[in-house]
Amino acid sequence: MTIKDHPHPGLILSKFLARRYITVGDLCTQMDIQSSHIENVLHGRRRIGALFAHRLCQAIGGKPQIWMRLQKRYDNAQQNPLP
Repeated sequence: MTIKDHPHPGLILSKFLARRYITVGDLCTQMDIQSSHIENVLHGRRRIGALFAHRLCQAIGGKPQIWMRLQKRYDNAQQNPLP
């Protein structure tokens, strides 16, 4: 698998939020987290950790394991890029 096959989970989250018309401000309020943290995740400058994944799922639903798995796949693709 290439890096393209496993985008940063922030990109996936960004598309998810856009489809549901959820703003960063709304998500910040729901997650009780600073907007800079969310912006950094959305732009691929910060990883999705366990606490972030847990708070995210409390805000938007779903299971934290999904976001953690996406992050792990992205990390693995970054460490082991294939041509």
